[in-house]
Amino acid sequence: METTFISIHDLSDQAITLYTSDSVVDVLGYTPEELVSTSAWDHFHPDELPLAQHIHGKKIKADKAAVLAYCRIRNKSGEWVGCECCFSIVYDVMIACTSVYQRGLSSEKRALEAPLVRRCFSSSPEDPRYHMLSYISTKLTQQVTPTQHEPRAALFLNRFTRTLTIMYATSGLKDIVGIPAEEMRGRSFYYCIADNCVQDAVKCLENAKANNSMAYLRFWFRDPRLSDEP
Repeated sequence: METTFISIHDLSDQAITLYTSDSVVDVLGYTPEELVSTSAWDHFHPDELPLAQHIHGKKIKADKAAVLAYCRIRNKSGEWVGCECCFSIVYDVMIACTSVYQRGLSSEKRALEAPLVRRCFSSSPEDPRYHMLSYISTKLTQQVTPTQHEPRAALFLNRFTRTLTIMYATSGLKDIVGIPAEEMRGRSFYYCIADNCVQDAVKCLENAKANNSMAYLRFWFRDPRLSDEP
């Protein structure tokens, strides 16, 4: 099983780290506390830093999802670790999933899937979702500017639980489904999926877990707080 950690960064030029999962210790040797409030660029190889910063700025402006990149990151011992990073722009933050790069079927599969997922999440004037999102965003925000990102939220799930417990949620969730992020933590992700969609979702997500791959889902949302009612 690949060792992976999740990190959240702001969208500034410095890409300041806002959150890092505990598994960063296994990949880079740092504790989350040592990385939070530092710039992601502090740990990139000098030869790759200009290109990484250029791609970072370009992808933020393009509002991209599921972008796959390869880079060398310095660990706590000062050694360079070859890493595979899949990141997405989630409204007002960037979510990065970073793992030690190991060439094989899993990495090759992700390389093929990333452009597909990116196309699935992209929108254009010819796509009905483009008009839907434009309409929804005006209802959910008081001020809409041309540079505003598409409404998105991220949920971090514990893959080692059968119910995919939600460990963390970004603040954008409230704008999309009307539920504060803190009220989602500790709940099962499957409780967020309508009954008529659960069976297919379980099959898709369990397959992704088994193959260390990405999954793309469309489903009817269900308020998980309904399960609290007697």
